[in-house]
Amino acid sequence: MTDFAGSVDAALFSKLTTTPGTAFYGTRIYNMQAPEGVPRPYIIFSQIAGGNDNLTPNDSNDLTYRVECVGATRSDAATGNGYIQQALGSIQYELTVTNYSNYALQRQESFSRVDNIGGTQYWRRGDNYRIRFDHT
Repeated sequence: MTDFAGSVDAALFSKLTTTPGTAFYGTRIYNMQAPEGVPRPYIIFSQIAGGNDNLTPNDSNDLTYRVECVGATRSDAATGNGYIQQALGSIQYELTVTNYSNYALQRQESFSRVDNIGGTQYWRRGDNYRIRFDHT
C-alpha cells in the first residue's frame, strides 16, 4: 500500500524547494516542525485536516495544509509568506503525486501571529491550502 500522505508531503516539499522565491529558503523548509536552533526565516508545512472523503469510488482526497513562514521579524515572515503564495496560490499550479490527479490547490484562510519563546519572538505568517486529488 502506498503512503499517500507521505507522497503529498513530498510533493509539497518539492514544490516549495523548486519554485522561485521559496527555493531561496533551500534546506530551511520543514514538514511539521523545524529542528531546534535553525536560523530564521524558515518555512514549515503540515496537514491539519482532511483525508479520503469517501464520496466517490475513485479514492478522492480532500486535504487542508497549513504553510507558513517563521521569521525573526514581522517583515521576514510577511516576505516569506508572499513567496509561499506565489508558489502555491495560483490555480495554474498543481502538485505531482504518482497515480493521482491534483484537481484543486486553493489558498484559503490566512493567519498571522507572534510567539514569545525563551525571550525570543517568532513571527509567523501563513495560509491554509485546500488540496484535492482523485486516484487515476
